[in-house]
Amino acid sequence: MVEASRLLPTGLIKPYLNRFLRKNVERSDMVYAFNQLVFNKIPWVIYLEWIHMPIGYHVRLLWRFRKILENALASTYCKAMLVWSEMQRRNILANVDCSRFKDKIHVVFPAVPTRNFVKHYRSDRVKLLFVGSAQDPGVRDFHSRGGKEVVKMFTLLDKEYHDKIELVLRTRLPPELRSEVGHRKNIKIMENVLPRKALEQEFKTSDVLINPAHTHLNTIVIDAMSYGLPVIATDIYNYREWIEDGINGFLIEPPKGIPYFWRNFIPGGPSPARPLFDKGRKSLQWDTVKRLVERVQILIEDEALRKRMSETARREVEQGKFSLQRRNTELKRIFDAALA
Repeated sequence: MVEASRLLPTGLIKPYLNRFLRKNVERSDMVYAFNQLVFNKIPWVIYLEWIHMPIGYHVRLLWRFRKILENALASTYCKAMLVWSEMQRRNILANVDCSRFKDKIHVVFPAVPTRNFVKHYRSDRVKLLFVGSAQDPGVRDFHSRGGKEVVKMFTLLDKEYHDKIELVLRTRLPPELRSEVGHRKNIKIMENVLPRKALEQEFKTSDVLINPAHTHLNTIVIDAMSYGLPVIATDIYNYREWIEDGINGFLIEPPKGIPYFWRNFIPGGPSPARPLFDKGRKSLQWDTVKRLVERVQILIEDEALRKRMSETARREVEQGKFSLQRRNTELKRIFDAALA
């Protein structure tokens, strides 16, 4: 399956079949597609994660089938292209000829609901939260979200702040780390599928989300902000658009040697740089550990800053660029225009 996704334009197969097999599509007013082209003669809007995704997983397929992609996006039936960040917009502009559809690209930030609860701030203890996956975490999520750096950061800080900090790991730990952290009383490990309310309680009672991720568009960041958590994240991909350094969280310099972008804003994962990318994210990045220690120490020591960042983060979701009202207003404008 993996090899097929590298060699075959698997993303094009379904929309081609839909053109002939799903006649009920023609009776709809509009189609909203996720990373998928639409070849039916009907207005459609597409959300694009990366420009190559409607063709197949590996970027090499883009060069072979680029004209099909460009013609579909330039079609009069394609009404709009939605992305979650300016970084994704640059990915589109840099890799295909957008002269016929540049004005169709819209940056619409993701949004989450406001949380109706009162945030309680503790001065005696700081609770750090790491989330590999909100649903069913695996070891792969642990590595891709920077879990090993978080664990190492905490063990270093624990020497000085043992009575002031605790860590919640919502992830599945690799076996080699289980013995290192499993006995620590101030580390809580949550590996199994959880009821929504149980995970929500961890967000409500935490103080900081630690997210030194190697991945992009991790919406757990915005979820955390909605609960009033400042976020510490790696300054890669879209996170600079979501986090203002020193205002609602901290951005840390990414580790050197990991090709987060291959070229032209193409991510390292689905590119020829994949082996180097995988090796880097699976290796312990000591520079990242050091930067995490420095930023977390600031928030431990400065209670006023921690509270100020918390309030700013939550306000950004309730009233700012991640509010549902703002997103819905923008989407209504785009969809009304598509149906006009």
